[in-house]
Amino acid sequence: MNKFIDKVLSKLNNLFFDTIGNLYSFSKSFKAFLWIFELISLLFCSYTVYRVMGIVNAVVLLVSLGAIMIISARNEQVLKHGSVFGILVTAFVTYRSIDWIADFSISVYEDSMVLFIASQTAMLTVILYILLIITSVLFGQIVERKTDNIKLQKQLILNLFAILFIVYIVVPSETFFSNMSDFDIRYKYLLFFYVPMVILFSYLVPTFIVNIKWNIGKHVLSLMCGVLTAIYIQYMFLNNLNRLLDGTGVDWAKYKTQIIINVFVWLVIIAIPFLLRGKIKIYDKFVTLIPAILIGIHAFSLVFIIAAGLPKENKLMDAYLSSEEQYAVSKEGNIIIFIIDAVDNDFIEQIYNEDPEKYDELKDFTVYTNTCSVYDSTAPSVMTMVAGAEFHNDLSADEWYHLAWTNDKTTGFYDRMHNAGYKINYYNFYGGNPIEWIGKIDNAVSVENVGISQVDYKRLTANMDKLIGYRVLPYVLKKHIDIENISFSELVDIGDYSFTRTYNKDFMDNMKLYVSDSDQPYYIYQHIRGAHWPCPSGDLIEETKYCLDIAGEYVRQMQELGVYDESTIIFCSDHGRHDTGADVGEDVVFGSTPMFFIKEANIHRDKIEFNNAPIYHEDIIATIMENAGVYSEKNIEDVKTFGTSIYMHHEGEQRERAWYDRMCDSSLGETVVSRYTTFNSSFNCWYEYKYTGDKDELKRVVDQGIVSGKYLIKEFFG
Repeated sequence: MNKFIDKVLSKLNNLFFDTIGNLYSFSKSFKAFLWIFELISLLFCSYTVYRVMGIVNAVVLLVSLGAIMIISARNEQVLKHGSVFGILVTAFVTYRSIDWIADFSISVYEDSMVLFIASQTAMLTVILYILLIITSVLFGQIVERKTDNIKLQKQLILNLFAILFIVYIVVPSETFFSNMSDFDIRYKYLLFFYVPMVILFSYLVPTFIVNIKWNIGKHVLSLMCGVLTAIYIQYMFLNNLNRLLDGTGVDWAKYKTQIIINVFVWLVIIAIPFLLRGKIKIYDKFVTLIPAILIGIHAFSLVFIIAAGLPKENKLMDAYLSSEEQYAVSKEGNIIIFIIDAVDNDFIEQIYNEDPEKYDELKDFTVYTNTCSVYDSTAPSVMTMVAGAEFHNDLSADEWYHLAWTNDKTTGFYDRMHNAGYKINYYNFYGGNPIEWIGKIDNAVSVENVGISQVDYKRLTANMDKLIGYRVLPYVLKKHIDIENISFSELVDIGDYSFTRTYNKDFMDNMKLYVSDSDQPYYIYQHIRGAHWPCPSGDLIEETKYCLDIAGEYVRQMQELGVYDESTIIFCSDHGRHDTGADVGEDVVFGSTPMFFIKEANIHRDKIEFNNAPIYHEDIIATIMENAGVYSEKNIEDVKTFGTSIYMHHEGEQRERAWYDRMCDSSLGETVVSRYTTFNSSFNCWYEYKYTGDKDELKRVVDQGIVSGKYLIKEFFG
């Protein structure tokens, strides 16, 4: 086996160096063309800098880069030595810079797509050229051909492959199959990008290292083996500060001691291979057995991960929500429930006291100030609002979602809305297995015979790299990773699927309502990010104000289209504010209540009204049905099946409600994290708080720790 590997590597090495020679000879034929292209790009780039940073900076850039180009042209060996590897490295680095380049360019050329593309291409070319010169110097020591050092090459390949295999195959696979509902792609598309990269770099980098004049092979090998061991120990045993990626994050400033200890552990682990260098036999076994064992362990676990995950993946990818009519409204009447995530009643009250003009466009609405969301997180809250989801802590996520979509309340609700002629369209909705939406949500489309036309690999890998870093890097680097705005939705074009515009500004910028040709009334569900932390403005109150502007603009456009009067519109939140600032291992909570605005059809007022009736998310289905004319509070069977509507509750009523807050209570036992949540979780239970008053009463109950019940969750999903 060893001789066979040596023979294969020798043939690959011969092919590799022959390819380098051919590519260099080929590139010389296009030298004049490349010079013209580089000169044009330099001029475009200088003009871009002139528009943003002024004439002085543009001249400095033009002169300095021009000088570099002239010097490098006169010294052909600079480019020759590092041409091929330089191009590979610079292309990869520049690929990672595209986001910055696009943002920089579009800020200058918002009014001209031609100039935007030209300036983007120019900056990309100049950056690539600079990096090419740098890598030409760094890797210019590559010789025409060095005596083969197959043993060192094999050891380097083994260690680098182990690192890349774990980091770019195993960790992404675990992430994918633990969070399949967050991905719009199948597993094979993830492999399509990462597997070739792992194989290519596992061979190319070691081959260059053993074929340069600098004798650094053993040093690099020791470093690789140490880093490999440290990565494994970090993500398997040392990630106790990682928590749920729900926007709360980790206050790293509180953990300086842990960060220092973590760095020390990494340094000790990395030092071990270097310390063993003097004992050749032990060293050779160490740098060979460690990667081989870790590859074996992870390959074995990967087989089980794939075998267990693929059947579930196929079910989750059976349907999707078409966004073809996201901004369509009906001329025959509309019932719209518009979810603005994480907006708390406290925000609404503060804004009204400080800036009541924000509510001018919403003067026809009633604001319910005594609301209860049942749950403090999105998935279960939304399922309470649009399906008959009841509290169950002893069910898995699949079991709970299935029950929510198939119970009598849910099926009856969607049947009656359809029988009344309503077309039901949902956008930015995530609630269980999409195949169960078919027949209930009209824009839920089966993906059968519909192919994926494009995968956004740039955004896929950028977000995946953040998650990978969050798992495998030491705390000192991990704390600099932005993991709070990661999203794996909207990665593909499937049929007429397009961006669903979850983010506030994205939704606002694209909101151009129009009247559909349909002769059906519409029941529409919309969901945007709202005031969920972290928010673009960095201030939850300011973000809520922006969301109120979105609501006001939505109303204004409906008025312009002539469909406002006969429409029922609900602007509400799935839950109030989360427990931002909660420390790891601490149960820092506060009671929160969601906003709820409603304007019924043909209602007109001079001023917005406030109502303190105790309403509940469980009331929303009956409320929608009553506004559609398919529910009556006088019908005992309706109330028994669908519950009460908000209109059946009045101010001053003492109504007992329960609010469930997700918590971490190790005394209750352990639970698992469902694929219906994001990546990681420290939560394992629900704390139940019962109260009969208003939001201040809920806060009192929570602040005093008056817990009515503690329920271990079979599977966490949020």
